[in-house]
Amino acid sequence: MKSILTYCCLSVTLSKAVSLIIFSLLQDRRTTYQWAVVQRSTLEASMEMERIVFTVLPVILVMVYVMPILCTVEVLVLGKEAELFAYVTASHVVTLLIPMCLAGDSLSLFRNEVSNGAYNGPWTEERPFGRYFRLHMMRASFGVAGRLRGIGIGALDRRSCIQALKSWYNFVQFFRNFSPGAPR
Repeated sequence: MKSILTYCCLSVTLSKAVSLIIFSLLQDRRTTYQWAVVQRSTLEASMEMERIVFTVLPVILVMVYVMPILCTVEVLVLGKEAELFAYVTASHVVTLLIPMCLAGDSLSLFRNEVSNGAYNGPWTEERPFGRYFRLHMMRASFGVAGRLRGIGIGALDRRSCIQALKSWYNFVQFFRNFSPGAPR
């Protein structure tokens, strides 16, 4: 499981770096076939990462979201009698879920920046063939393939992170009200 998370983080980091380079090149220079090949290779690597992570991500999210919720409730209800495992696992929402969501969000952001860079580039100076590549690079960067997402979950991005944290907070507040020391 640890190796899948490491692979996912490395893929996201490399995809972001290459997308940033392509963005800066497309904004200032003419489109070339080599840049289209680099973007295609980056998208293929992102789609391979998605294929590997797609089926495993729900299991990972159980570990970084559901288990911490249950452990947080245990800490709130039992207080000092809670197990050490519960204390350690309760923080996984902050230390694992939020970085995963931010990685997925930044991957989407950088892919969209490639499209913006292509759009803001020197269209008038290019030949029709270069404009064709530029247009297809814009279309490819807006696709949903190669994003950080899982079965039944959707994309891991800032919006899903906020929703997950709100749900986590509501769940914890609900059980906190039933804990022995809660004000009535």
